[in-house]
Amino acid sequence: MSVSKKQLGDIEIKPLCPEKTGHLLRKIHQQQIGHAPQDQQSSGKKSNLHGSSGPGRTNTAIPETPTDAALLRCVIDTIGDLIYVKNADGVYLKCNKASEQFIGKKESEQVGKTDFDFFDHALARQIQNADRQILSSGEEFHAEETLQKADGQTCILETKKAPFYQPDGSPAGIVGISRDITRRKEAEDRLKKANRELDSFVYTVSHDLRTPLTQVFGYAEILMEGYSELLDERALYFLSQIISSAEKMRTLITDLLYLATIGQTQSSPEDIDLAGLVKSIANNLSKELSEAQMSVQAKDLPKVKLPKTLLFQIFDNLISNALKYGAKPGSVIEIGGTKQGRLVQLWVRDSGPGIPVEEREQIFDVFWRGSTSRGKTGTGIGLATIQKIASLFNGRSWVEETPGGGSTFCVEFFEPLDQS
Repeated sequence: MSVSKKQLGDIEIKPLCPEKTGHLLRKIHQQQIGHAPQDQQSSGKKSNLHGSSGPGRTNTAIPETPTDAALLRCVIDTIGDLIYVKNADGVYLKCNKASEQFIGKKESEQVGKTDFDFFDHALARQIQNADRQILSSGEEFHAEETLQKADGQTCILETKKAPFYQPDGSPAGIVGISRDITRRKEAEDRLKKANRELDSFVYTVSHDLRTPLTQVFGYAEILMEGYSELLDERALYFLSQIISSAEKMRTLITDLLYLATIGQTQSSPEDIDLAGLVKSIANNLSKELSEAQMSVQAKDLPKVKLPKTLLFQIFDNLISNALKYGAKPGSVIEIGGTKQGRLVQLWVRDSGPGIPVEEREQIFDVFWRGSTSRGKTGTGIGLATIQKIASLFNGRSWVEETPGGGSTFCVEFFEPLDQS
């Protein structure tokens, strides 16, 4: 179970936009130097600041008039993010109003100074080493940094830096944009804490319900098996209802306990052959598949690095749902997936009645059961479990309509970085 980021009140989260950031860096670059390196203009190579000087395009000096320069300066000073320019030796050349407020010094007091004049020696050395790496590699830098403001407050900055060049192609310096994301990080920490507390509550309540439920279930079975000849048909019916309800409650508690513990005691990622995993799940469901006259067809499944238990839960839930809700005699449950770098997308497709458009977002909420699930057994936790697993790996899950009718459930996530 989890709390949505939409429940964080009036905190507005605006991530840095690479396209807009690159465009702004290019503008500052052109104002500072006047044009791109000659070798980039002639070779048609991409500029390190997202510019391009290929055939039909040339980098010209911007701004061309004093009015343009004043306008650009006004725009830069109005932006709430820190914007600054340093030369190849780490000496500040320009900064905007936000940088002045952060450092606590006017631009005229920053120009000609280095990071050693504003931060402690160890941090300044770290910043300058990163800047040198940018200049030597010609690549952009994007990271989170923890710095101290002029008022002594520690904050977290999301920083993007890029190199700019002299007309002869030699490195001229660094252009940087930093956004204060302290409130966002604090909100994320509160969100994580709330989710941990919620999971702990669900786990405790579910665990504590098990003992009395076991007694209810056990005594009802004893009465059914040992005293059935003493009970009339009406009493036996009541007992069967008690046993059936207790069984449903036990399944619900088991599912809740699993949902609450996802991500807490997680096994290590391993290389998983998805085709083999799907085949194993299909074998476990062979009786149900045979009775429904359905089959499972997996094709083009990539190898994925993730904890095996979590991948098993994803496919077991989705295949079982397709079998339960998308059953058509003779139909096929299709399974596929793609992988690009660390991004993995998996899908399970059926040809059943489908999910109404207005229910497709709610279908992943805990306990939500759509209109097509009426008359079918289930707890309403399976899809919420899939959503939580996906979110653990910066992913998501959603449902689309299968061409020709039915539902296609998709799960997208990023493989964890190799920590070795």
